Parts: sequence; structure tokens; C-alpha cells
Amino acid sequence: MRLPLEAGDRTLLMVAGVVIVVTTLLAALLMPRSEESQSVGYPSSFSTASDGGKAAYLLLDELGYGVERWTNPPGQLPDPAKGVVLVIADPSPGVTFEEKQQVEQFVRRGGRALFTGAAASSLLPATGMTSPRKPSFGWEDFTRQTPGPISRFAPSISMKSMIRWGRRFPDHVPYYGDDQGAVVVKSRLGDGEIIWWADSSPLTNYGLTRASNLSLFLNSLGPSQETRVLWDEYFHGMRAGFWDYLGRTPIPWALAQAGL
Repeated sequence: MRLPLEAGDRTLLMVAGVVIVVTTLLAALLMPRSEESQSVGYPSSFSTASDGGKAAYLLLDELGYGVERWTNPPGQLPDPAKGVVLVIADPSPGVTFEEKQQVEQFVRRGGRALFTGAAASSLLPATGMTSPRKPSFGWEDFTRQTPGPISRFAPSISMKSMIRWGRRFPDHVPYYGDDQGAVVVKSRLGDGEIIWWADSSPLTNYGLTRASNLSLFLNSLGPSQETRVLWDEYFHGMRAGFWDYLGRTPIPWALAQAGL
């Protein structure tokens, strides 16, 4: 049986319905984009999948690092950059020349950058990546080739890698590798440092538990005291914008209350 509605009641219901729909859409748009347990193909600091990077991100906070996700353009990286480490793990394709220059300037100002994977070549000022003669699709162990701050307390690491650093530059120090080339390299650039890993697997949720990968990761960042770590999500496609800004204001809560 249908109940008769007065014109005022009908208008009130229509307005309430519109408000609920708008609030629902805003909630969906403003909800944090967390991949959770689903693999996204790169070590996202939000992902709890085996190839995600959430464990490493949370661990840094527990160890006293000043860690935060970086979603701004590289032109807004800190200046001065001393004491700041930028982690760019498996960046997405499409890096512009301007973005590359801005990252390079950050390092030259005294920052440290940890790059991982073949895609990082688009951001490196010089690259010597090659394909190994005997490619492997599984985990491989690599022993320490050079004693130093990057290999401290890490006699061997475990990594999945289809590339090597084959070309030798005068200021490049290979820390781990095999007869086909290096998989961990460190170099100077201006007042800063660049560290390159052939693959991001050592810092993933699963990879941190293998061999001395945790020591490699922490050594690559440096001591936790007075070290600020920026975990890049900008080159994964997460760009700060209007909705990101709006989500950090009281507006979503006000809209939700209005909907209720």
C-alpha cells in the first residue's frame, strides 16, 4: 500500500537522496588509495602483498627514521637536501627530462637517492645497465664484493634480477654482483650520493626476510638519527592534487554529517 506524501515531504526526500548520493561519491573519491594485499607490480608503501613495500615503510618509522610518502613533483624536493634520502623503487615509465633534472639537482645539493630496477635508468644521470648472459627468473644470492658502508653486516644478499650494471665508471663502486656484472652500485654526484639496485625485491615485504637484505636496505639509507626518508609514490602515479588536499581538511567529515 502506497502512503500519500505531501509536496514538502517529497521535496525533502529528494534532497536527502541527492545528498546521500553526493556524499557516497565523495567518500569513494576521498578514500585513501590502498592496494592492501593485492599485488600492483611495484613495492608500494601501501601494499601488504609479498612484492609490496608496506613492511619496510612501517619498519623505518619504528626504527626512528623520519619517513613519509612523497607525492609531490620532484621540483619540490627539500632544499637543502643534506640528511634527506629519496627512495624511488621501480618508477613508472614516462619520466620527463625536467623531472630527471630536478631529481639530479636534489642529489647535487647533498641528498641521497636510492633507485631500484631497470626503469630507474630514466632518472639516472649515467647508466651502465646490461642484460646478463645467463638470465635467471628466480632469487639469486650475491656475495659482497666491496667492504664498505653499504655492505656492512651484509655478507650476502638475495635478489631477483634480470639486469646488471656492466659498465664501469671511475666513481662507481660495485658492492654486490657476479661475473656478469654488479647488482648494487654506489656513486657520488655533486654533494650527494646515488645508490642503485638492479631490482627492488630486497626491500619488499617478502624480500626483507631473505639473507642480509634488511641490512642492505638500512645501510643504503644511512643512520636513523637526523635522517629523513621520502618514499616516492609520485613516480608510481600518485600525484598530490585537489582531492588529496581536500581529503586532509574537515570538509569530508562535514559532508558526511550533512548526509546523515
